[in-house]
Amino acid sequence: RKQYEFKLLQSEKRNRDLINYSQAIIATHDLTGKILSINPAGYRLLEYSLEEMVSKNIMEFMPANLRQQFSQQYLPTFKKSKAAEGILTLLSKSGKTIHLLYKNYKVDESGEESYIIGFAQDITERLQSETELKAAKNAAEESAKAKEMFLANMSHEIRTPMNGIVGLTNLLLKSQLTEKQREYTSSVKQSAENLLVIINDILDFSKIQAGKLELNKKPFSLTTLFYNLQRSFKADAQQKQLELQVNIDDNIHPTLISDEIRINQVLSNLISNAVKFTDSGRIEITPQLIQETAEACRLRISVKDTGIGIAEEKLDKIFNSFTQADSDISRQYGGTGLGLSIVKSLLDLFGSTIKVESKVGTGSIFYFEINLEKCDNLLIETENKEEEYSGQLGGVRILMAEDNKVNQLFASELLQDWGVSLDIADNGRQAVVMAENNEYDVILMDIQMPEMSGLDATKHIRTQFPNPKSEMVIIAMTANAMKGNEAVYNDAGMNDVIFKPYQAKELFQTIKRHLPDGNIKSTLKNSRIRQGDNKTTTSDIPATNEPILSYANMNVLKAFSRGKDSFILKMLNVLIESVPTSAMELQKALDNNEWTIVAKAAHKLIPNMNMIGNPQLEQEMKWIEEQAGNSSEQLNIRMIWEKSFKTLQLAINELKVAEKYYKSKATS
Repeated sequence: RKQYEFKLLQSEKRNRDLINYSQAIIATHDLTGKILSINPAGYRLLEYSLEEMVSKNIMEFMPANLRQQFSQQYLPTFKKSKAAEGILTLLSKSGKTIHLLYKNYKVDESGEESYIIGFAQDITERLQSETELKAAKNAAEESAKAKEMFLANMSHEIRTPMNGIVGLTNLLLKSQLTEKQREYTSSVKQSAENLLVIINDILDFSKIQAGKLELNKKPFSLTTLFYNLQRSFKADAQQKQLELQVNIDDNIHPTLISDEIRINQVLSNLISNAVKFTDSGRIEITPQLIQETAEACRLRISVKDTGIGIAEEKLDKIFNSFTQADSDISRQYGGTGLGLSIVKSLLDLFGSTIKVESKVGTGSIFYFEINLEKCDNLLIETENKEEEYSGQLGGVRILMAEDNKVNQLFASELLQDWGVSLDIADNGRQAVVMAENNEYDVILMDIQMPEMSGLDATKHIRTQFPNPKSEMVIIAMTANAMKGNEAVYNDAGMNDVIFKPYQAKELFQTIKRHLPDGNIKSTLKNSRIRQGDNKTTTSDIPATNEPILSYANMNVLKAFSRGKDSFILKMLNVLIESVPTSAMELQKALDNNEWTIVAKAAHKLIPNMNMIGNPQLEQEMKWIEEQAGNSSEQLNIRMIWEKSFKTLQLAINELKVAEKYYKSKATS
């Protein structure tokens, strides 16, 4: 019996130890919630002593707003069930909120009152982490939405002026230019096209997120690529009195196949850095043949400078995003530290690696090796040959809904040269009215317009017009090039979409796809005289009576006119009508202290000041746009605008005089 009692005491002690030393919370309570027992892990977690908790109801340790739920939901559970589980929220003695994950059981013993034995663990930190993760997830999703919205807006803001640049440059190349002017204009066109490719990849959100950029391999001339690069950086190098030298290996095959745009982007970043960080001396760009077969060749391309150099211990980190070799570099030379990171990522696509050798105070050499396919010269000539479309859409009636005057002018020049009968609507509502009252083969519908958007206008035509008018061809024209938007335009009832800025060939082919074959005229390129070839142009007429302008300049308009006075007259008319309206918008916004509108109005005036030919006004509008959000500069903005407005009025008056001069030329 003594041995049995001793073993029993040992067993009870082990059970007590198990409960007392357990890290889990173990407690018992009656069917009203009164605590019968609790182990040390429980009362220490709640910062009480055993005596302070036993015989008290659990609800006394709960937040007031949860007590009713405990008494009306938790306790009645044990009338129907033997077990319950969930999360219990308690308050510690110091006021901390503690969350316990519990699983409790009802114990029924004969001759004894039933009670509840509970097992719980503290999950406060886990819940807090989950809450923080959810908040971080929501923040990330909101950030992603904001980023996507920002890119969509930037798409529109960037591609709209790019449409004017690319379009008017193409028109300029068709005009009578000197060899030097044609050379400069071709470089502008290539730079604009390179920029467009980069913009398109930035705006391709899915590719950026997945880190997938695809190479677009086409035939190109290596010599032309390096010639254009040299011309692009020549002015910057000359400004710093640097010698910029390109040494092309004569043994390199003249025409190759690869992604010229990406190679150009890599070299542009390397040359830009070399010019930026070199104050004296020279920059050498050297493509060298190191291996060759019948089908391909391997080149080693290097960019060497005599600049500030990079310390050896910092060579590894310069290819990281947003990283520069020294914190002082950003302040002294500017830049984001993304250039070399982009170079590294792009060369990864080619299966190549960027390498660098540098010494502080002596200079740097960046180099990489790349495999390129060879191609015949004839291929590149065919690739770059421009098609001629003049007169091929004769008799086709098109309605263009577009609120931007410059885009209206550019598109109308193209379409009318193709023989199109063109009407223009300044907004979506006007487009709906014109489409209802007239017959059109195609509607070119801008997406973002006042009065009514292009999407709403299209939906109205599709749902409210009778057949067959409701089925007319509608092509979306938009600067918002976010991938996936095609589905939005299709859902609205549009037949196709063309993204600004577009090439003439792209616009022609898009229209052609939706016209019956009978509408396309087959014209022989060399069997007719091009429009304007036998006409007297602006450059042929002596300008002895042309007015002398002091606050405006006609050079910009003349450069874009292709020798056509009719173009200059149209642009003068647009400027005389639209600029004063924009100026009054800015003035009204200043009067009402609406600084966001001030910035937008100034932004709208910037390209107009360029067309007027007054660079001073252009810079002042840029400054006003930049400083509109700066409250400390608001007085200066008013003072500058007061002066600018007077100059602008004088410039408009001079444009009116010029308009009269060109009208008189047209009638003489």
